[in-house]
Amino acid sequence: MKKTGLRITTALLSASLALGALPISGHAESTPAVSVNWNEVYQQIDGFGFTQEEECTYNMEEPYRSEVMDLLFDQEKGIGCSILRSEIGCGESKPTIMPSEGVLDKTGDPREIWYFQQALARGVDKIYGTVWSPPSWMKTHDNVNHGGWLKGKYYQTYADYLAQYVKIYQEEFGIDFYGISPANEPEFPALWKSCLWSSGQMKDFVQNYLYPTFQREGLTTNIMIGESGFWTDSVAAPLLKDENTAHMVDVVTSHQYQGSIKDLPLAREKGKHLWMSELCDTVGEYHVEIDDAVGWGKIIHEFMTVPQVNAFLYWRGAHECDCNQTLIRIDSPTSYTVPKRLYALGHYSKFVRPGWVRMGATDEPVPGLLVSAYKDPTSGQFAIVIINDDRANAHTVRFDLNEFTAESVTPYLTDAANDMQQLQDLPVVDGSFTLTVGAESMITLTGNVDAYTPFPAE
Repeated sequence: MKKTGLRITTALLSASLALGALPISGHAESTPAVSVNWNEVYQQIDGFGFTQEEECTYNMEEPYRSEVMDLLFDQEKGIGCSILRSEIGCGESKPTIMPSEGVLDKTGDPREIWYFQQALARGVDKIYGTVWSPPSWMKTHDNVNHGGWLKGKYYQTYADYLAQYVKIYQEEFGIDFYGISPANEPEFPALWKSCLWSSGQMKDFVQNYLYPTFQREGLTTNIMIGESGFWTDSVAAPLLKDENTAHMVDVVTSHQYQGSIKDLPLAREKGKHLWMSELCDTVGEYHVEIDDAVGWGKIIHEFMTVPQVNAFLYWRGAHECDCNQTLIRIDSPTSYTVPKRLYALGHYSKFVRPGWVRMGATDEPVPGLLVSAYKDPTSGQFAIVIINDDRANAHTVRFDLNEFTAESVTPYLTDAANDMQQLQDLPVVDGSFTLTVGAESMITLTGNVDAYTPFPAE
C-alpha cells in the first residue's frame, strides 16, 4: 500500500498521543461541560456509505483489492460502511438490462455482481440504485449524455425497466435492493450521463407509473426521490405535499454541491427519512492530511445535527483519480493511497450503526469543538463523536452522562499520527469523566450502559 507521505517528528508524535485522549483526575469548576442526554432523542440512523466504482476495485490484484474492500466495509478491519449506492447501467460503461425496446438482458455486470457480493459479505446493510440516464433509445435526443428528457411515450416502459432491474437482481443474483432512485441531479444537463426532470414530471412519473408498477409487481423496494445537485427537497416536495401521493415516497435524497447545509423539515414532517446521498470535494490538489479529515468531520456533524439526516454518503469509495472525489485513491493494480478523510467518515460509520438514534448532546462546548452522541436503544451501546477544529490548542472538557451511566468509555483517535487508534479506557465516576481532546483531531468514545434494560419494541 502506498503511504500518505506525512512527515511527523518523534516529538510531534509524542505530543499528539499525550493530548489525544487522557483522563483527568479532577476538574476545575470552569472546565467546559458536555451534557449527554439519553432520553433526548432525535433521528434514527440508516447508515453511512458512498457510491461504488466497482470497475476500479475489480481490476486490482489480490490481496490489494480485498484490502481496499476491507477498509471500506469491514467493521473490524476498516470503517464499516453500511450503505452502498450504485449506478443503474444505461449501456455506457455499464451494461443495461434493456439495450433496445422489447429486449431484456438478464446477464448482469460481473464486476458489479462481484462488488455487491463482496460488500454484503462484509456487512453492508443497504444497497440502492440510482439512474444517471435511462438507455439512449428512451430519450428525446437519443443520447445518454448532455441531459435530454425521457420521452413521454416511454414513461410506462421506464417504470417497467426499473421494476425489472430490481427483479432480475433478486431472482438471478440474490441481490435485494433497498431502494431505487429514478434520477440523479435531474436539474443538471451534464456533459456525462444525465437526464432532465422537472418536479412536475417526477410527480407524474411516480404517481401514475412507478408506484403502481412496483405495487403490481409486488415490490417492497423503497422509492427514493430527489438527488438534486444542491441541498433541497424541491423535487420530492410536490409528491410530499399531496395527500394522495405522499405515501409513494419512502426516502428524500439530495446532494450539496451548491447551497448551504440547512434544515429540510418537510421530509421529517411527513414521516420520511432524509439522506445526504452524494458529496465530495471536486476542486484543488489531492489532500491526505488531518485538516481535510477534520473538515469532513465537521460537514458530517452539521448534516447530522442541522437537517438531522438519517444517512450520509460520500461520493466515491475507491477510484483512480488525482483529486478528492474518493475515500481511497487507487494508484495501480497493486497500490493505493488512504487519505485521512476515510477515517473522518469512519468515526461515524464504524461506531454508529443502522438502527441507532442520535441523542442530545451539547453541540459546541467551546468554539471549534463539536460533539454529537448516538445510542442503540436495543443493546444500550452508545457513541460520542468529538471534533476539534482548533489547529493550535487542545481542549479539556467534562462529559456528564444524564439518565444513564457506564463504567468506562473507550476512545478512538484520529490525528496527524493516528488513524482511529484505540486508546486506554477512561473510567466514568458518578456519571462523569473529563477528556483532553488534542488540537486538530477527531475522537469517538464508545461505551455500554450499566445494567441496561432495553426499551420495549414499538
